[in-house]
Amino acid sequence: MGTRAVETIRDLCGFFLNATGGCGALYAGQVEEVIDVFWTDLGMPEAIWVLRVKDIGPLVVGIDSNGNRLIDDVSGTMRTNLASIYEQSGIAPDQDLAYLPKRVAAKASRRKDRE
Repeated sequence: MGTRAVETIRDLCGFFLNATGGCGALYAGQVEEVIDVFWTDLGMPEAIWVLRVKDIGPLVVGIDSNGNRLIDDVSGTMRTNLASIYEQSGIAPDQDLAYLPKRVAAKASRRKDRE
């Protein structure tokens, strides 16, 4: 999410929950009712769904009420430890296997060069 969304979440003392990957079937079973759907022109996965759920989870706090983003914490720790991780794994750092969000565009252009 962009800076404006994070600031709004913080200003409203809200939070953003991320669904745990691979739990789609579990989550579907926890939906009791679809109350409304907005912005379907974005496509069904990107639309805003208003659901009544029971016992939903597991979920991860992606943005907390202070505006802290989990991706920033994880990416920062990864960047700090990346050299050590490559060394321990026996992976050459030039293989560039780590997902670093700010480098996605550069990776895409390198892929085109290899093709």
